Amino acid sequence: MRWVILLAVLLACSTICWAASNSKPTSLGKNKNYPDRDEVDECGAIKIQIRRATGPFRRLIRYITSLQVTASSNDSYVSARLKLVLDRLILVISSSDVIDIIQGWSEDIDLNDRLNLRYEARSIRFRYKSNNSNNRLRRLAGYAIEAGCDWVRNQDDDYIICSVRPDDCRVPIDLTFMLDTSGSVGKRNHKIALQFITDVVSYFNIGSNATQVALIPFATYVHSYILFNGFTDKGALIEDILATHYSGGWTRTWKALYVSDKYVYKTEYGARPLSSGIPRVAIILTDGKSNGYDAVPYADDLKASGVTIFSVGIGKGIDEDELNEFASEPIDDHVIFIDSYTDIEDFVNRLSAYTCTEPGPVDPGNNTEVELPEDDFRYFQAMCTAYLENSTSITIEETDVNGSCSLYVSTDPDNNNPGPLTNNITTFINASNTVIKHITLPSGINTTLVYISLRGTGNSTNICTVTIYDALFNSTTFSLSLPEDDYDNRVLGTLQAVNRSGGFDYEYSVIEESDYTFFSIDPETGLLTVTGSFDAEGKSTYTTSVLVQDPRVACLRGRTRVTLTITDINDNAPVFTQPVYSISIPETTSLNSPVITISASDLDSGLNAQLVFSFGTSPTPDTDFSISADGVVTVTGSLDGFFTAQYAYTVVATDSGQPAMSATAELTIIVTTVNQQPEFTGCSTSSCDLYLPENTAVGELEYFLFATDPDTGGLDATLSWSGGSSPF
Repeated sequence: MRWVILLAVLLACSTICWAASNSKPTSLGKNKNYPDRDEVDECGAIKIQIRRATGPFRRLIRYITSLQVTASSNDSYVSARLKLVLDRLILVISSSDVIDIIQGWSEDIDLNDRLNLRYEARSIRFRYKSNNSNNRLRRLAGYAIEAGCDWVRNQDDDYIICSVRPDDCRVPIDLTFMLDTSGSVGKRNHKIALQFITDVVSYFNIGSNATQVALIPFATYVHSYILFNGFTDKGALIEDILATHYSGGWTRTWKALYVSDKYVYKTEYGARPLSSGIPRVAIILTDGKSNGYDAVPYADDLKASGVTIFSVGIGKGIDEDELNEFASEPIDDHVIFIDSYTDIEDFVNRLSAYTCTEPGPVDPGNNTEVELPEDDFRYFQAMCTAYLENSTSITIEETDVNGSCSLYVSTDPDNNNPGPLTNNITTFINASNTVIKHITLPSGINTTLVYISLRGTGNSTNICTVTIYDALFNSTTFSLSLPEDDYDNRVLGTLQAVNRSGGFDYEYSVIEESDYTFFSIDPETGLLTVTGSFDAEGKSTYTTSVLVQDPRVACLRGRTRVTLTITDINDNAPVFTQPVYSISIPETTSLNSPVITISASDLDSGLNAQLVFSFGTSPTPDTDFSISADGVVTVTGSLDGFFTAQYAYTVVATDSGQPAMSATAELTIIVTTVNQQPEFTGCSTSSCDLYLPENTAVGELEYFLFATDPDTGGLDATLSWSGGSSPF
């Protein structure tokens, strides 16, 4: 093939030959950028705005220490990938030149430019410290391209923008290469292709807990393949890849797709289960059109099992339409055409960036559990597109197992990594503090493609699960109630799923949650019953989830949450805080004065716990005291401790239940006497004025003085006269 011959020539060429063949520009004109794509399309969108002293800051950010770079304090922080680019740039420019970074990372967000990559330390604006002529700046842009900037722009011949892809890719993947070894390739170029694969593999950490690699060489037959459980050591894996036999023959791409689907991605051959949420990625590397059976249905089967397919076509003999049909959506991100291997480095970089953010499958039959550091993301895609397309709505559920996570959902292929900075009407966010978070896509939303993101927002290590449910029940929640009692298989009702597609036989089950042991459901009819001893005073609410599943179609799975409220019956009598109350008050206590508050409680709830207080029968019934409904005892009569020194009452507390229940307590009120001051009758409060004729005879009785005492009986009421020395 022509691309093979060209590649062989390129590898045999001298440095001059390589430079002459390299398509990368050595300078950029005013307001030109390389590659000729949007910055975000090339480098990926910003996910978070990194703040100082956070997990991402400590994990991702590096400090520039080179003497050939000047910058402000904040502008000296860049990502690890960008620091590597700057280190290379210093080697390319003249040793007498100094790079001046005029804008870099900052935690002070410009709201008009809040999605700038510099907030993730992935973009800088720079120029020379001196002598920034147009030609010098344009050549500096070329140096930035040579140094490895993923996206470069000459802005107004004033400064250069250098942006890079994310470098913190710690997401493991199950990665398969399907390598065309047909006769059109040839032995020499087969070795070149193997070297290309090892270059890609070298970008990943290899291991059972990291990225696993499988290799499926194909031609007329599939031969000498490597499965995921074959190697955990990168060096040994690369050595075995390079030793892969060249077979020649026909281009039977369908066989490689069949083997990948039926063997490679099975757990018994080392593939991680779907419930792990680990992305499954397959790369088809071919130079021609598949022959034999139509390979597209085999590619569809592989994609339906949760595998994302990249189609890589090399040379002029490829069938672009076929490669497009092989590839996953969106096509623009998953189909790559390479004219020659001079583009190999750029392809490897793109692949590492794409696979790092490639959504993993959400297994419709299990919860998918992931572990996330603070402010790290994992991405998922719903597998059941054929069934979700007919759904009225679906619910995505996230559960915090340890720490906490935020949930983001998108149905837009151009936004397959939704996050907190996503600005799209098809993006939904639930970042609440609840342990279980839901997003239910409303009716009318396109559910053919559903993309999900989880972000660790709690501890340094957050463990979360994500699950997708179809709208097979009429409601996502059901509320039921029972009076407290002992029950044995008490029927609550029938939860009937909606058979929207027809011909499906559903099975019902209760999900194992904290309260699930109280509930049981008939697997065929959906009849829900409850068994247990329920006391509203101990616990009044029980919840469980009911799952409906078609046993033949894993994608047809729905869930509804059942809340059972135990209503109170009046089975508890009131209880006074003390059985006997006693109080002493002076007889001078004013009318309508409160003297004591009687209190009681009831273990029931609602009306059954609302208490009314009253006086019951008493040995000394009278009207000198009364008690209000809320237990306040008040003086309602004239008190005299001499005549009535003690009052004894029975206090009754009655609840408002039907039938009512009551309790009693004893109340004793002791009235103490007070020695009150006598008063003269007909006199002012301070004196009595008497007027006598001056010739009144001694012993002649002229006036009577009268006095009264508020006290009655006893010494307190006895009056005595003391006139002292006077003419009277």
